[in-house]
Amino acid sequence: MPNIIHVYKWQKFFRWTIIWDPYYSSKDRTRFVQCKCECWTIRDVRITELNKWRSKSCWCIQREKVSEIAKKNFTKTWLWIWHNRFTRIYQWMKCRCENKNTPNYIEYWWRWIKCMWNSLQEFYNDMHESYIQHVKIYWESNTSLDRIDNNWNYCKENCKRSTRREQANNTRRNVFYEYKWKKYTLRQLSDLSWIKKDTLRLRIITRRDIERAVEEPLHRNNED
Repeated sequence: MPNIIHVYKWQKFFRWTIIWDPYYSSKDRTRFVQCKCECWTIRDVRITELNKWRSKSCWCIQREKVSEIAKKNFTKTWLWIWHNRFTRIYQWMKCRCENKNTPNYIEYWWRWIKCMWNSLQEFYNDMHESYIQHVKIYWESNTSLDRIDNNWNYCKENCKRSTRREQANNTRRNVFYEYKWKKYTLRQLSDLSWIKKDTLRLRIITRRDIERAVEEPLHRNNED
């Protein structure tokens, strides 16, 4: 394509359209011209870049190319497009139970914990409604898949929606304390008694009495 020497108002260079007369910048020692892109972005462009066809648009061409590549490489199923968090939960669950390269695979393998959903569509049919209802109350980032019985499989009868705190209280690593014929974690006792978690831990270590540690009020200096 031949080089264009003269630049005129309303002249078009690929997606650029000149909307003002050229001006000289003493700081850069070059000539600029104000242009408008087809996406209505206005920017000052060097005339040399227009003459040599180095500047064709305001990066909107690059964004379109990236989006086209992403659409070609992305899964065509609409579930993967509109429910990213929902499908990631399914992926992580399958990896923990079936992928031997996953770090947590051994913890599920020796307990014979399996995923009973064979496809994403089956998981969608069983758990999507509860997922939407939980998201409306606790938001998407605070919605996770939790098992009622930690030693049983991933299935509809054994799974529920929980917040991050509820799921943390349901792990096997937690230490449970019996208070009024019910089992609580240290975090649950802290929320129940409005006493800090570290203060409760110190009380339990020193006094060995759960009821006294939970029910005794704090001192005036807030130290126990």
